[in-house]
Amino acid sequence: MHSRVTCQIHSFDYDIKEQGTNSSTTEIVRPTIERLSTFFELLRKKTKSVVFGVIYGITDLGLSDQIESSKEEAKELIDGFKSSMPNYLRWEGTTHKEVMEKGYIETVLGRKRRFGETIAEAKQEDLWKRSGWHWKIEKCKRQSCNAKIQGSSADQSKKAMVELFYPKRPDGTTCLNRREWVINGYVSQLEKDDIHLVLQVHDELIFDVPEIVDLAVLKAITDTMANVIPNDAGVQFKSDIEVSPYWGGNFSQEQIRLMNEGALNWRDIFEEEVKKKLSKFGIEYEVGMFAEKHDEEEEEEAA
Repeated sequence: MHSRVTCQIHSFDYDIKEQGTNSSTTEIVRPTIERLSTFFELLRKKTKSVVFGVIYGITDLGLSDQIESSKEEAKELIDGFKSSMPNYLRWEGTTHKEVMEKGYIETVLGRKRRFGETIAEAKQEDLWKRSGWHWKIEKCKRQSCNAKIQGSSADQSKKAMVELFYPKRPDGTTCLNRREWVINGYVSQLEKDDIHLVLQVHDELIFDVPEIVDLAVLKAITDTMANVIPNDAGVQFKSDIEVSPYWGGNFSQEQIRLMNEGALNWRDIFEEEVKKKLSKFGIEYEVGMFAEKHDEEEEEEAA
């Protein structure tokens, strides 16, 4: 989503950007593609701050502090977002009207966030009766937009976990009963490939996969994650794959293929990453420097 918004605000062609990122480029073109990708990623990070900031009513001063820019640049980004997203402003107005009339908003899958009690209390206070304005109601309006977006994102993550973890019955319905699941020999999408869901981090899912895994299996998981929400609004979701034998790594598809064939040892890459990170602190990497030591060894070093 943020990549599309970035392209729209800065007048980039999203399809061309995706083609450049995904295509098998020659060695001559590759450095240029990589530089453009790095530049685009910086813009995307700023745009992400703008999107979440505008949704929550951020000011140009607040945004400039958040992205470490001038107030003028922050205002330009906010204005650019609003002018390039006229439908967002209409949606914002509709959401404000919804929360004021109903006292709650609904996520894309129908979960409710209720504001009725706070709104009712504010309308009883003198400030509202005198001016028709109250900071509590303005806060509810801001939170209603944020809750609709973040709540719908949470819907997507939760539904993806259910679709992946629980198996389907022959009629296509999801089996949530473990006993029925085992008796009938149902197998979930994760089970059939010996993949285990380890952790959810916001809109990310972390899996434990076999050391040698077919990329088509991982692609099937991302397809499930990207298609659990009905496409009524015409929004095409995208889910990225990051694979690593250790926490924080990110191996390319080519590197994964080489590891599967035994032509690449991930420990060599890990060692280079550690050396690079330690060098920033002026520390020279030595083999075994992070190995766990027994009490006797520590006493010998101290002596």
